[in-house]
Amino acid sequence: MAPKSKKPAEKSEKPAEEKKVEKTEKPAAKDKAAAPAAKDAKAKPKPEAKSASKPAPKKKSSQKKSGEGKGPEANRYVGVHIKNLDFEGINKDAVKEIFKQCPKIYQVRIRTGHHVLIFFDGAAGAKKALEMNGKTVYGNKITVKIARNAAPEKPREKFCKTVWVGDLPGGATKQQLQKHFEEAGKIIKVRVYDRKHMGFVYFTRPSDAIKAVGLTEKPFTYGKDVSKLDNVPPELQRKLQIKLSIRSKKFDKRQAEKRFNRRPPSQIEHARIKSENRKARKAALKKAEAAKAGSSSKKGSATKKSGSETKKAGSATKKAGSGVKKAGSGTKKAGSGTKKAQK
Repeated sequence: MAPKSKKPAEKSEKPAEEKKVEKTEKPAAKDKAAAPAAKDAKAKPKPEAKSASKPAPKKKSSQKKSGEGKGPEANRYVGVHIKNLDFEGINKDAVKEIFKQCPKIYQVRIRTGHHVLIFFDGAAGAKKALEMNGKTVYGNKITVKIARNAAPEKPREKFCKTVWVGDLPGGATKQQLQKHFEEAGKIIKVRVYDRKHMGFVYFTRPSDAIKAVGLTEKPFTYGKDVSKLDNVPPELQRKLQIKLSIRSKKFDKRQAEKRFNRRPPSQIEHARIKSENRKARKAALKKAEAAKAGSSSKKGSATKKSGSETKKAGSATKKAGSGVKKAGSGTKKAGSGTKKAQK
């Protein structure tokens, strides 16, 4: 039985020795792992130098947010409002000639009621224009101020899809006008005002409208082909006035709605409006009556107070009268006493 007990002891001794070896190996592994960590710690100061150099781009981003880096385009155009500028034949070129000493005139807008707006490309021209405040131009004393709530018009070439056609000959039709402009591009709609000798041509794109403006030198031939004629009559050599227009289908729809709302009301609408006005009058009368009732109640309380005061005054007069009567009776007694003494 003894040898059997020795074998497991040997087996048990071997694992104990192995455990000791493993325990001694683990700290060594830890030391090896700690060594590269220390090396990394020594090598870490380099990213700190990078982080120290990073705040510079952050400042740039803050400047962009604050709007410092936008440049002069943020407030590029400065407007000036001129009042009481009026003379015969006033136009944009004449206004530019009056303010020719002001540099960089960008746009001139002439409004009704003797008002003119001039926009300058920069503040220098506006400052120069303000010097003319109070001066007399063509017999009128003008006032010049900064236009704070005004802005220049957008260039029509960017968004206008319609052209205005003037100097149309009498009897021109939509078909003839459409044939005249068909080479410019696709046409959506044509409107002709024969009495005013003008019309409108609607295109699909602004580029087509710009092409149509370039056809000012093309003669209006009523849709006829005159290329084969040797002598073209003067009636077929008429040139049209063509300009960009802000009109569109939406604009025409709004104008039609305004005209519809201005029409006289029908019988049903007239009756409805009449009943609404009647109700409004009744409500106004009720309010007026309620206000009168309130004022009368206040007056009644005032009259009651005045009545009580008059009663008090009457009682005082009665007391005074009784005092007078007593005094009279006293005088009568005194008179009777004197008569008895005389006797």
